[in-house]
Amino acid sequence: MTIFAKKFYGFNPEILPLVTFNGKSGRDNLIRVSKPGDLLLYVATKGDEVLEEEQGKILGLVEFGISTVPLKDTGIDINSLPKNYLDGKNEYKWTECLAMVRAWRFDPLLDRGDIFAPERLGGRNGSRTVIELDENETNKILNCNRVEVSLPETSWIKKERDKNDELSGKLNRSVNGHVERMVKTILDTVKNSNGQKVEITRKNKGCDLSKEELTEVLTRKLKEQNNKCNLTGHELSFNATGKDDWLVPSADRINSDGHYTEGNIQVVSKAVNRAKGAIEEGERLDSYFKALQFKD
Repeated sequence: MTIFAKKFYGFNPEILPLVTFNGKSGRDNLIRVSKPGDLLLYVATKGDEVLEEEQGKILGLVEFGISTVPLKDTGIDINSLPKNYLDGKNEYKWTECLAMVRAWRFDPLLDRGDIFAPERLGGRNGSRTVIELDENETNKILNCNRVEVSLPETSWIKKERDKNDELSGKLNRSVNGHVERMVKTILDTVKNSNGQKVEITRKNKGCDLSKEELTEVLTRKLKEQNNKCNLTGHELSFNATGKDDWLVPSADRINSDGHYTEGNIQVVSKAVNRAKGAIEEGERLDSYFKALQFKD
């Protein structure tokens, strides 16, 4: 689960359960980099549109839908929208939006400087910027007191919530499957790698963790790494098949001369693991370099 942050003019999920954007590019970028179940932090601007006591504060946290919808099709009374939703022609600035599917209000409100450096969301008023919180910032947010807000039960919000729950459930099941595969690979590798000579001498590879402990460690590592390769920072794939399986998660020893211990395990992509191993064995890297040509 990843938490993003963006500036907004206010936070009124009880009557306006909409995530709006100044432009299409910012909205589409958030959809591109996020996954179902991720959260968005509402940070108030310091503009006159915001209540004085809320200006610059962190107001709330929402789980958002992954599909855009025209404002007129949300089932929300658009006549209740604030005037700052209107442009100079008295038309709505943001014609498409995302649904809030769950929402929480912080009590008390948070100073953004206590969570992240304020300049990361620069500018006095509304900004197009969406930032991703790091692990430390995420933990700070999750440890703050918040109260869940009751959202209007429109058919649109319910549909988006059900879609999120289904997709995030599939992702969790897929993650669990890959963890099981990595655990089996480690245990098989340790069993078959005892220094015997075949064409080369295999390294001794030990493991001081049980199957259950390995499962817990790898699951936690993936969560800590936000499902990204620990060496490249690229998103890991949990549904890839065929030639795309270079992006699936692979358990790697940080120090290749060490054993599979909790402090010496990281999760990388299959491509990175193979390339790292090839470098250490002095093999030709042509095919591995090709595999490492990721697209952002």
